[in-house]
Amino acid sequence: MWGVRAGNPNLLYTDIFTKDGAKVLDEVIRNKCMHAVADTLNFNFGTQYKTLLNEQSTNSPAWTKAMVKGSVSPTKPVAPVVIYWGNKDVTNPPIMGKLYQQQMCQLGGNVNRSELPGDQSHFTTPGASKPLYLPWIKDRLTGKPAMNNCDQAAQLPS
Repeated sequence: MWGVRAGNPNLLYTDIFTKDGAKVLDEVIRNKCMHAVADTLNFNFGTQYKTLLNEQSTNSPAWTKAMVKGSVSPTKPVAPVVIYWGNKDVTNPPIMGKLYQQQMCQLGGNVNRSELPGDQSHFTTPGASKPLYLPWIKDRLTGKPAMNNCDQAAQLPS
């Protein structure tokens, strides 16, 4: 929401968060990378995170419109895409990649999606996927065609 707000000055953090909540979030986000933000908020607020939220949000249509506008464009990718995902990722849930793949495949895109072995979280996925994506990138740079499992997209589990 911090990024959405940055690109849409008509939105206010206080549309969603209390005055104190908006101040806390802005201060933490301005001073930490995204993963440290999540850890900091979880450590400091945990199950009390709702104290940062307004009981009733305002300006919801404008926030929704801004989020949709900032989402992935429904346009066929101009290059092959590969998605490596972990079954324990709750930051970027696997269903998001599945839906992206299905949508882009319907547009004629070449999108390959592969589940990583083991129980991979959002934090372990980059390291676990490195042995796969480095050769994938090298193959693209040398002109080898990318595998495409769009035909399986509708049958893939989340």
